[in-house]
Amino acid sequence: KGGDPFIFGRGGEELLVAAEHGLAVAVIPGITAGMAAASYAGIPLTHRHISQSVRFLTGHRVVDAENIGWAEWARDDQTLVIYMGLVSLPKIQKRLLAAGRADNTPAVLIENATLASQREIYATLKTLPDRVSAAEITGPSVIIVGEVVDVPQQAEKARIAAKDAQQVPL
Repeated sequence: KGGDPFIFGRGGEELLVAAEHGLAVAVIPGITAGMAAASYAGIPLTHRHISQSVRFLTGHRVVDAENIGWAEWARDDQTLVIYMGLVSLPKIQKRLLAAGRADNTPAVLIENATLASQREIYATLKTLPDRVSAAEITGPSVIIVGEVVDVPQQAEKARIAAKDAQQVPL
């Protein structure tokens, strides 16, 4: 299994079952999919003056969960990394907006992170479900919500401006 088996990967359950059967196991650390997806897309999960924290959340069964701290998750000074949220994306979006997260908050869904088939669907929190639906995403995905999602575009604009400045004849 790739990634970190202890971040939404059933590693704890598998470790306990192995122990109950008297099996010794070695856990080989991996980089969790949320961090790998963000790095591969050039998105820093934290950034000075933009995001002072990052939360790794599961979107699995969020439709059934009523005890989630949506108001805390909707803070604008943090980044959310949501695993297994593809099916629940409209519900997640609705709850975050209702809890106060701005509808123009940058967001991205990354499908098949770090593979040759990786796709990134950039949008705002308001438009992400529709953009994802139109893209017909089917593979494993990670959703990132927060101002840091715009950093790759800001970097590209800065590179273009620097290149243009170097090409100006004197």
